[in-house]
Amino acid sequence: REPLPSTNFAAMAAHLDAAAALIQQFASAGCIVADPQAAASKLSALIQGGPSNLTVIADFDRTLTGAKSASAHQVVAGVLSEPFRDVERRLFAHYYPIEQNLNM
Repeated sequence: REPLPSTNFAAMAAHLDAAAALIQQFASAGCIVADPQAAASKLSALIQGGPSNLTVIADFDRTLTGAKSASAHQVVAGVLSEPFRDVERRLFAHYYPIEQNLNM
C-alpha cells in the first residue's frame, strides 16, 4: 500500500479561510454567490495551487481569436485532448447563449 502524501492541513485550512473571506467580501459588495461554500472551496484550491499552476486566458478585444471567433477557449481547445474538447463544447453550448444575452 502506498503511503499517503504528507499534507499540511494547517496551510489548507488557512487557504480555505482566506477564500471564504474573499467570498464574503464579494457578497458584501453586491455579488451574488449561489453556493458560497463551493465557491470558497474552489477559490481555496486556486490559492493552494499557487500562481505557477494557474493559466488565465482573456481576450476582451479579440486580438487572439479574431472578430468572427466565438471564444478564446475554442482556440485553445483545438490543441487539447478530445475529452477536453467534448467538455468544452458542452460548456460552450450552455454558457455562450447566456454570455450573448443583452437582457441580463
